[in-house]
Amino acid sequence: MHSDTFDSHAMAIYPELLEVRHDLFDNPESSGKEERTARVVANYLKKLGLEVKTNIGGHGVVGVLKGAKPGKTVMWRADMDAATFRMGAHGHQGLSHICGHDFNTTIALGIANTLSQDVDNLAGTVVFLFQPAEESQQGAKAMIADGLFEMLAVDEVYASHIGPSATGVISTKTGNLFSHSRYLEIELNGTDAAESIASDVHKIMNGLTRVSSPKLFFDLNNAMSLTHGLANPNTIYQDYVFFAGPPQVSTNNSRTVLFAELYTANKGDIDATVSGLKKQLDRREYRDRVHAVRVSHVRQGVDNDARLVDQAKQLLLARFGDQVLETYYGQVPFASEDFGHFQTRVPGVYFFIGASNAGKGIVSFPHMPNFNVDEKVIRLGVTRFSTLLYSRLKTD
Repeated sequence: MHSDTFDSHAMAIYPELLEVRHDLFDNPESSGKEERTARVVANYLKKLGLEVKTNIGGHGVVGVLKGAKPGKTVMWRADMDAATFRMGAHGHQGLSHICGHDFNTTIALGIANTLSQDVDNLAGTVVFLFQPAEESQQGAKAMIADGLFEMLAVDEVYASHIGPSATGVISTKTGNLFSHSRYLEIELNGTDAAESIASDVHKIMNGLTRVSSPKLFFDLNNAMSLTHGLANPNTIYQDYVFFAGPPQVSTNNSRTVLFAELYTANKGDIDATVSGLKKQLDRREYRDRVHAVRVSHVRQGVDNDARLVDQAKQLLLARFGDQVLETYYGQVPFASEDFGHFQTRVPGVYFFIGASNAGKGIVSFPHMPNFNVDEKVIRLGVTRFSTLLYSRLKTD
């Protein structure tokens, strides 16, 4: 099949894919509770005739599409869970696909539908992996621990996520695509002067912060700026260390715990920053009260394979032109991904596909309060990524 044929099919199934997306959006499920979503996905794949495996690493679903001709195996991963977020003046929790996972899942189902129409000419196998618990960063590890790669011999793995670029524009880069992040907890004996200690720790954190142009950096609208953003070779988002706000304070049982999130562009800066924090604490008058400094919630991030990135970019340029491809030069701040756990086992590439439409006032920056998506991205994503996977099966 040719990309024009893929596009024709994507247009034909667009109405049914819209229904799927609206259904997922209306029925969001949080990390680890994606039972209904998994059922919708599994039923759709079964109707296409795929071999379907369920309950992998929780509510994970795998659909296997075997071509009539021999070849390698490529995997396409989509995340299914919704995100919890604070809303309203009192900070009540809500649940929504404010990250766009409903679109990620729908596009993957559309790719499965498209490629399943040409099984006779398909060389090799395409594995469609629908992952639970991405928001909690537990799903990828759970699926791997449940024997994913023992039951499937995979040669390459790919994924896409809704991003803030114009609708249909595909963005990626070699190597790390996201910030590295860790949770930090500083536990102190006693509860006296908790707020003043927290204020002092905040000063220490500010002293360890390293960002270019702070006013611009922390306004995430600048992530897409032509002069400062991720797609500019001189982006301000390629060398940074920062904490996500002042430490949160909690007291319990004669203990004080200060909590903060650390983000770095380069992985090596994590240990250096934590070491610097500990050295500063050792110099404070309250140093004898410091019971422990704990680092947790290790996020694997993304490490895109250089060869596969180059080959994917060449293919997309040849088939769709340079207007659909964008290279990132920095690491997305305030965000991470557990897709990298798959990449520790199999080389792969993670993409963003833009869904912003300036003419309609749609800005598709995940987790932002005004997050919205141009639904046309479904058809474009199905066409472009079907073309990519179909071509990868024929490429050594």
